[in-house]
Amino acid sequence: MLFKIIFVLGTLVAGLLQFQQDSLRITEQMFTREDLVSDLEFMFERFDEIHPNLYANADKNRMSEKIKIVVDSMSSGTRMDFWKNVAPLASDLNDGHTSLLFPSEERKQYFIEGGKLFPFEVYTRKGKLFIQRYFGENLKFHPGSEIISINKIPAKDIISKMKDYLSAERESFKEQLVSYNFHSFFWALFKSSGTFLIKYISAYDNEQYSAVVTGLNQFEFEFSKRNSLKETAVNLFGLEIFPEYNSALLKIGMFSYNNFFEAFVDSSMNEINKNNCEYLILDIRQNRGGNSNLGDKLITYFYDQPFSQFEKIEIKLSDTVKSMNWFDNNLISGKPEAKRLVFELPDIKFEKPDNFFEGEVFLLTSPFTFSSANAFASAFKCYEMGTIIGEETGGLTVSYSDLLTFKLPKTKLTAGVSHKRMFEACGNDNGRGVIPHHYVTPNFAAPDVDTVLNYTLDLIASKRAKSYSLNKN
Repeated sequence: MLFKIIFVLGTLVAGLLQFQQDSLRITEQMFTREDLVSDLEFMFERFDEIHPNLYANADKNRMSEKIKIVVDSMSSGTRMDFWKNVAPLASDLNDGHTSLLFPSEERKQYFIEGGKLFPFEVYTRKGKLFIQRYFGENLKFHPGSEIISINKIPAKDIISKMKDYLSAERESFKEQLVSYNFHSFFWALFKSSGTFLIKYISAYDNEQYSAVVTGLNQFEFEFSKRNSLKETAVNLFGLEIFPEYNSALLKIGMFSYNNFFEAFVDSSMNEINKNNCEYLILDIRQNRGGNSNLGDKLITYFYDQPFSQFEKIEIKLSDTVKSMNWFDNNLISGKPEAKRLVFELPDIKFEKPDNFFEGEVFLLTSPFTFSSANAFASAFKCYEMGTIIGEETGGLTVSYSDLLTFKLPKTKLTAGVSHKRMFEACGNDNGRGVIPHHYVTPNFAAPDVDTVLNYTLDLIASKRAKSYSLNKN
């Protein structure tokens, strides 16, 4: 038995060392100019093959000029060098599902070597950078404080450069992505020694200060992120009952984790009905998408009429998509030269669950509401399922989506590309997201105060007061 334990431990350690050695080899490997140009050309050839309309949001001639400039200036380098040169080209396509993904192995290697990352959780708003949370012990960094510069680099320049590497149709969603990717992108684009000089305007007294802070190592970073409210499952999914408002708040941070999702929603609806709630508030403000089938499932708990989150789906039948065999080949039987599939999606009458909610429903949205969460919001508004409160969603109601990933032959970096055009319920090809019925913005200077939720509860309170007055009379 002892021998077996030692053998297993030895195997695990050997496996870890092998992983680290493999990671080191790929992260530090130098590629020739010819290799890097080959990967760039391969990526855009694959993009063009798979995407239904690659230049729908970009000028093809201008993109060709940009690609030529990068190719002409390209020299031998690492995978990170390649990503820095090429990711902005993918970003310029302005498609939230088409990009060159960040080389995460390089960040892992940086941690292995003792590297440290920026110790703040931040958010961006209209070109400005603010402190959301500090992962150290210094309480003077109040949430809502504006960061003026980091290591003498103006915050507006940091945001602007990061946005060049992020793929999205709308600027508001790009700002959200800056917040989400800030630690990795700052390390990749603005190298530091692990200490950071920041200038900021305190939200406490509106005075400007300077401070030097130490970054987080891998353990500290991962521990802090696990305990960050934005990253925990507690924040992704949650149920809260407000007895004084006869209301329930159901937080859906992702349309994912299928089995957990269905069990969570079903048990939550049991609890909501057990408490005789008249109002249901669905919060998808931090929901970046997932599986739309789970969105269908959620809708069936409060809407008992036929519906569809999508009106139409167009699929470009590239050789790569055909080779995936994920759709019924009978659909193209006898049409070997077919270039596209078009699905008109009729409204469907779903089975009504026993714990159906009979009351009034509200939906909270933000610029971070994207992909299948955007489709959920679009259907919610299209079929008049309830009232939407918050900000315009980050996705579009007609867009290219459904991420298909592939590896580049030389660098082995991963790229992603849309292979469908999706027309959401009542979708309008006007470059806009889902517009809320009541436009309410967060108060980032007071992150502990949820202005959007408070507005919704106040609206419910007024409805209840009006109903009580009518019943009394």
